[in-house]
Amino acid sequence: MEDNVREMYEKARAAFAIVEFWPQEKVDEMVLAVGWELQKPETGDELARLAVEGSGIGVYEDKVHKIGTKVRGTLYDQIGVKTCGLVEEDKAKGIRKYAKPIGVIANVVPCTNPESTVCCIALSTLKTRNAIICSPHPRTELATYTTVEHIRKALAKVGAPVDLVQCIRHTSNEKTQELMANCGWSRSSMRRGFLPRRLAPATSSPSWIQPSRIFRGSPSGSENPRRPTTRLPVPRRTPLRSRSASSTR
Repeated sequence: MEDNVREMYEKARAAFAIVEFWPQEKVDEMVLAVGWELQKPETGDELARLAVEGSGIGVYEDKVHKIGTKVRGTLYDQIGVKTCGLVEEDKAKGIRKYAKPIGVIANVVPCTNPESTVCCIALSTLKTRNAIICSPHPRTELATYTTVEHIRKALAKVGAPVDLVQCIRHTSNEKTQELMANCGWSRSSMRRGFLPRRLAPATSSPSWIQPSRIFRGSPSGSENPRRPTTRLPVPRRTPLRSRSASSTR
């Protein structure tokens, strides 16, 4: 069956609309359900085997351990973290901060971590009430797709919309570019960062990711005059030979 990227995006938008205003308690229940499914030994065993066989990279036993550790570690880091509604208040200054989801995120997944990367990013995405569509590496399509299927199974168990997390089954550069063009935000796990799609020109290379521009300036990419960017000078270091020579004098 051919992937219809536009249809996947529309499904993700519909799922996002359902959870956009969910309370914190309901969001946390959804995230815990997904984390519980992913940290199961049998799940880690299956995903690790697919990842190693597909990529030819890594050690199976280490992969199994990594999946469980990173999933439980992500869940631990999220304990007590507020991501819905009012998240911070400074009564003395009369300032309130509210968390708001951003929508549908395109995630370009590398072959080095086709399973654990998706696990952790999906947990963070769901915690913040966003939807995500993954574009896997051609060598590890099955590992990434299977990971997403486990996530969708967990979502269904708690009555959450399964289309919050989707995956292109048969990937290509063209489909990845189409996915990035449709989604409002793109994320490359190879360069660790988000950016608006307007900063991502059509290219088959992940080099368009610019972490230094993330969440800085206006949506058009221009710098925000209220938050100017400053660059600190880099101090010069004395060469090791010069320091050694001066210390012996």
